[in-house]
This record gives sequence, structure tokens and C-alpha cells, in this order.
Amino acid sequence: FFFFFFFQAEDGIRDFCLSRGLGDVYKRQLLAIGKSLTKLDIEFNGMGNEGAKYISEGLKTNTSLVQLNLRTNCIGDAGIRFICTALGVNKTVSHLSLAHNEAKKFKCVGEMLKVNKGLWHLNLEDNKVEDKAAKAIGEGLKVNKTLLGLDLGYTYIMSEGIKAISEGLEVNIALRKLYLWWVVGNFAQKNVLNEAFAISLTECGSEEE
Repeated sequence: FFFFFFFQAEDGIRDFCLSRGLGDVYKRQLLAIGKSLTKLDIEFNGMGNEGAKYISEGLKTNTSLVQLNLRTNCIGDAGIRFICTALGVNKTVSHLSLAHNEAKKFKCVGEMLKVNKGLWHLNLEDNKVEDKAAKAIGEGLKVNKTLLGLDLGYTYIMSEGIKAISEGLEVNIALRKLYLWWVVGNFAQKNVLNEAFAISLTECGSEEE
């Protein structure tokens, strides 16, 4: 069962970050039908941290949702933490998009990767990932054994961050798809990620043999 949402917020504004987020009426509507959802697309809704907090509360108890798209929702660091905390508990969401939001401190994503065992594909496209966050993601990749796809396209990551993620990729034994088009910040470092990913795939192949 797929549902595409475009919420009217309490302030009457229907567009992106101009809104204060999801109104209580729409929160109740989501809660009422949420138990049967398998795919939820809430992109371009400007929900912000408030909306992300509400979604996270639902994720903690939901046992049906498989795909969650939160792309372009003006979600900041606090909102991303809410979602990551919930995914530390949720066991059914396998595809998550946090693309094109306002957070920079994605450290919680790395922590989530250490404990989550259900996520197969993570989209962080078009975000700015600070070095500390990238290091945390790298550490998470070293431990995670279920993530199969990671999208870092158009993501702003500097040299130290790329180095940290590449170290995680070298150790990771599960990842099969890595999207890197137009990684911004240090274009020369893109090859470092590709080489680390290649090493990971080689090691996985030898283990399977």
C-alpha cells in the first residue's frame, strides 16, 4: 500500500520551508492510516524538525513501513536525530531518503548504522556532511552488515570526511552499490572512495568463494 502525502500546514502555507510543519489534524490522519502503509513519500513538505519528531514516534512502533522518503523537508540536525533514534528500534524500514535537507551533523547516522539491522538503502544525497559526522558514518560502516546501497551524490564532504568514510568502506562487507556523482568539496578525493569500495567488493568476493 503506497501513499503520497502533501500536507496543508497549520499556517495554511503548502510550500517547503515557509511552513511551520505538519498540523495536528494531518498528524492524526497519518497515525490513523499509518499501520497499513508500506511506502510513504513525504518529500517537499517542509515538515522541519517538528514533523520529523512526529514521524520518528510512529517509526518506533510501526511494523509495516518499508520505504520512507523524507527528501527536501527542511529537516535540521535535531530532526535527523529523531529519525535515527527511531531507526535504532524500527526493524522494517529498508529504504530511507534524507536527501536535500538542512542538517550538517549527521553523526547520529553513523550511530544508527551500528545498531540498525533492517536498512538496505540510505540516501544522503545533496547534503553537507561535516568531518565529525563523516567519521561517525565511517565507523558505522565498519560495523554494519546489512546496508546494501549508499547514495552520497552531490554531497559536500571535505578531505578528512572522505578519508574516514573510505576507511569504513574498506572494512565493510555488505555494501554493493555506492553512488558518488558530483561529490563536492574535494573532487580529487572521489577516487579514494571508489578505490576503498573496490577493495571492499574484492574482499567480499573472496569470502564468498
